[in-house]
Amino acid sequence: MKRLDELTRLGLADGRHLWVLPVLGTVHLIGGAAVIVGIWLPAVGVAGAALEAVVFGWVLYRQLRAGDRGGALFAYTLFTAMALAVLVVDALR
Repeated sequence: MKRLDELTRLGLADGRHLWVLPVLGTVHLIGGAAVIVGIWLPAVGVAGAALEAVVFGWVLYRQLRAGDRGGALFAYTLFTAMALAVLVVDALR
């Protein structure tokens, strides 16, 4: 929770916007499971990768909006790029 609060600046550590935690966890779980199912059913993988790309892109957007630059953006830029790569590969299968 502390790291997510540092990345998104939502005030989670202060008890604000706590509804984000279960929603984000559920969306991430569904997206990750769909990517795994995408090994056998590419359409499900496309949906899961798109969901993950939206989540990672949202965190990246929050970082940029807060003024983060340079190395602070590396992790979620990489996560977003990998989710988009999975989306493209599954879409082409």
